[in-house]
Amino acid sequence: EPGFVTLSSYPWSKVTEGGRVVCPATPCNKVQMSPGSHTLTFENSEQGLKQSTTVTIKSGETTVRNLGLK
Repeated sequence: EPGFVTLSSYPWSKVTEGGRVVCPATPCNKVQMSPGSHTLTFENSEQGLKQSTTVTIKSGETTVRNLGLK
């Protein structure tokens, strides 16, 4: 069973995993993902900001990640 991730960031960002777009622009609610560990890259091209974080998705649960880009 898949899990979900809810993503937000300041400022807004595009979120990708291995080049695949997970969220075109934050915030995104309940994006379906396979269980396990995922490294997500948050990128705001307007301000030249880029940061990665790892989330662990659990089957049937929603993981929330809020990121302040630096």
